Amino acid sequence: MQSNQIDQLIHSQKWSELSDYLQGCSFADDNAPMFYARGMLSAYDSSKNKDLQQAIRYLKKACELDTKNPKYKYILSAFLLDSGQNNDAHKLALDAYTVAPSDPMASITLGKSFLANKKELDAYKSYQNALLNIPDSNKIFKEHIKHTMLKLPIFWNTPLNGRRVSLTRVTEQHFNFVFSLRKNEAFRNQYNFFHKTSEQAVKESIQTSQKPPLESNKIEWIIEREGTPIGIASLVDMNLRNSRAELLIGLPDVSDGWVSLEATLLILEFAFKTLGLAKVYSYVYSDNTQSQKNTLHLGFTQEGVLRSHVIRPDTSETLDLIINGYLANEFFQNPRILKLFTRVLGRSLDSK
Repeated sequence: MQSNQIDQLIHSQKWSELSDYLQGCSFADDNAPMFYARGMLSAYDSSKNKDLQQAIRYLKKACELDTKNPKYKYILSAFLLDSGQNNDAHKLALDAYTVAPSDPMASITLGKSFLANKKELDAYKSYQNALLNIPDSNKIFKEHIKHTMLKLPIFWNTPLNGRRVSLTRVTEQHFNFVFSLRKNEAFRNQYNFFHKTSEQAVKESIQTSQKPPLESNKIEWIIEREGTPIGIASLVDMNLRNSRAELLIGLPDVSDGWVSLEATLLILEFAFKTLGLAKVYSYVYSDNTQSQKNTLHLGFTQEGVLRSHVIRPDTSETLDLIINGYLANEFFQNPRILKLFTRVLGRSLDSK
């Protein structure tokens, strides 16, 4: 039996057939694939008592006999991680990646070993590299890795940096600024006039914003210029199953249109490129004509109007709610957006 046939049996989890084959082999036939096969049987054959330590011994022998095979190295690394031998696992994962940097499984195993050694940033970079090397046709595998990355705090906590502004996640340190926004009636009436304005409500809102986004279904940023808060933005009602989220952004007392544009581009890039959403949408109150004009100017499409949908609390005025949508393919293929990225952010935009 050739090595690729052994791989097929392992991939199909046909452990009894693999066991029968190995029992018919003599010790003279022992080579790296044979020890690899025995190791996989020891680790995964549910018809027998699984023996992780025996599996480790077999895989070590396979690595000794074939020092250039990355598969043996990263599988042994995974076994060592399962047995709590994190340092040895990491060394083997590095070896596997050195031998085969374009093998996504080598990158994934390296990422796992970095996580086991509490190096989250390095783990995140390893998973990113794995994604780059997984064919687009293997969508299920890609989605699995993306979901793994979404569980890492660094995915959500890394600031979005531009030339003029940066966006950082909301923390308790931003309480005074957020509270001032809630008390700013003119701003609230254009951003979200249903926001509660008490100190307790703001504290609870910030606490919710600090929860893992996969739990809260939102991520909220403070927009800063030279370290000073100047605005707030968020992706809310994130629905990863349906690949969409609502965008909100507000910058009171900021007359520089380039600042607002840059902040919005950073969020859209995060939504479409980093998070991989298929759609971003926004709601605009019908009396906020400038916001609606800016939204359409960015490439959003007005998808509808909810007539007499909201009542302004302070005046009891009934307003329409305008729905705007932006699809990922429209964003990446928009010539004006491509030019704006170069002009505003000083870099190109690509979908990878």
